[in-house]
Amino acid sequence: MRRPPRRAHRAAAGAWLLALALGCGGGSDPTGAPTGAASGTASGQVAAGAASSFAFEVGRSGTTHVAVCAAAGVDVTLAVGAARSASGANCERVTFTGTAGARYTAEVAAAGGSGPFNLCWNQAAVPCTAPVPGGAGTGGEPAGYYAAAEGLAGAALLAALHEIVRGHRAFDYTTARDSLYAVVDDFDDDDVLEELYTGRRAAGVSTRAGAAAADLNTEHLWPRSRGAEIEYDAGTDLHHLLTADETANGQRSNHPFGEVAGTVLWLGPLTPDGTERSRLGYAADGRVVFEPRPSRRGDVARALLYFHVRYSAERTPTFSLANFNAEEATLLRWAQADPPDDAERRRHERVYRVQRNRNPFIDRPELLAAIGDFPNE
Repeated sequence: MRRPPRRAHRAAAGAWLLALALGCGGGSDPTGAPTGAASGTASGQVAAGAASSFAFEVGRSGTTHVAVCAAAGVDVTLAVGAARSASGANCERVTFTGTAGARYTAEVAAAGGSGPFNLCWNQAAVPCTAPVPGGAGTGGEPAGYYAAAEGLAGAALLAALHEIVRGHRAFDYTTARDSLYAVVDDFDDDDVLEELYTGRRAAGVSTRAGAAAADLNTEHLWPRSRGAEIEYDAGTDLHHLLTADETANGQRSNHPFGEVAGTVLWLGPLTPDGTERSRLGYAADGRVVFEPRPSRRGDVARALLYFHVRYSAERTPTFSLANFNAEEATLLRWAQADPPDDAERRRHERVYRVQRNRNPFIDRPELLAAIGDFPNE
């Protein structure tokens, strides 16, 4: 097995990550100069390799937040005087101490690509938020993202998809979990997270400490013991990390996913609407499997099928297909029975904004039929 290289840039990347929850709505032309306001918005365009500036005047002295989000596929940096974002990303923010009546200039520079952006500032305790230009937060694949896979099938399609999704931005485990709780799984920006297996909703969660206090942790759908080691990109890939109830996650352990047909070993609580529950027990072949609640089975399946595409050709020292070999037929069935819904797509866009890669089976579920069987060795 080939040992993948370690990513030296992980720790440095964390500085901008939590900013991805922030964006700005449409507004006036960036050449405008509102005066004496505690908040405001603007929209503009940034050309490749160029910058666009927006002047504004704050209404009172104190902490001032400025945030920018560019169109999908466009990376930008943001600077207001000495306050500068750490690195280019789809969304950035800076915070500085403003002086009432003073005039400031926000500079948005293109770090990659070109296109529209939205900008906002405010002096409230909660930074301003709004969607990426071009949609209401549900996004969609950038034009040409899957061009290299068009018309392919089987092994050739798998290989093309691997090349498309590999090389994403990777982070250390702490940064990945910070992003999971503050950005990715809070796609309504209300600090309320819905847990994967029981449907329990926990309010006031935006940090690792808040998650722990609410008895939540991070589920690796592809277990760490099967190759999702946190020392490598596989263990911090947000496409397969989800917020989970500690008890349910402990019951899942590293068991494969499947449908319980025999003795039930653990029965999770009913979801708040009283319609679903997860369980652990024996499958028809005698194997112990974990069965997630029905409305999340497709999500689980697509995440694991993505993981196979992304990492089966770049294996960590412990990479194993033992679970996947037992799960594959069930995962394909679940993916078809429970297609992507709006919530899954919204989460997917958050992951894309953070990592800069996508899950092909959320964008294009029909690709699963074109692939057919996944390699099992």
